Amino acid sequence: MLLWSFLKQGFMKQLLTDGERYVMTFFNTLKFDQQGVYDIVNNLGSLAARFLFKPVETAAYFYFSQLVQREVPIQTQIKQDSNRIKEAASVLECLLRVNSSIGLIALSFGQAYAKLALFLYGGSTLATGIGPVLLQMHCLAILFLAVNGITECYAAATMNVAELN
Repeated sequence: MLLWSFLKQGFMKQLLTDGERYVMTFFNTLKFDQQGVYDIVNNLGSLAARFLFKPVETAAYFYFSQLVQREVPIQTQIKQDSNRIKEAASVLECLLRVNSSIGLIALSFGQAYAKLALFLYGGSTLATGIGPVLLQMHCLAILFLAVNGITECYAAATMNVAELN
């Protein structure tokens, strides 16, 4: 049952991850050269998510899954051992603060230096046109990814099978 829930969740995650490519391909929202710039900016902007957030999320998922029991209601766990739940909440709060700070730094510097970063990475071709605007918007998305990743790993580590469905 849990395997089926994770399979459905993984399918939806894949659809949401690559959904923008499907939309761009089938509905011609961007020209091919703009899609290339978008892919470069998307890959460049996702470095923070891959190298900073993903290892923290993986470790946090393991930590939360060891600390909070998936199939036991949270009220029962609070009555049995409230220190574990308080510790989980405290760690979640700290991780959200750290990741939010990193996301805000990326947003702040990304707005100011997007054009320079693209110029250094790919020359004037990337630094002109829609590239800098896309990177600036992606820096905003990094802030949301920072918060979403930690909350998603906490939810996935602590939800029971019925909640996952």
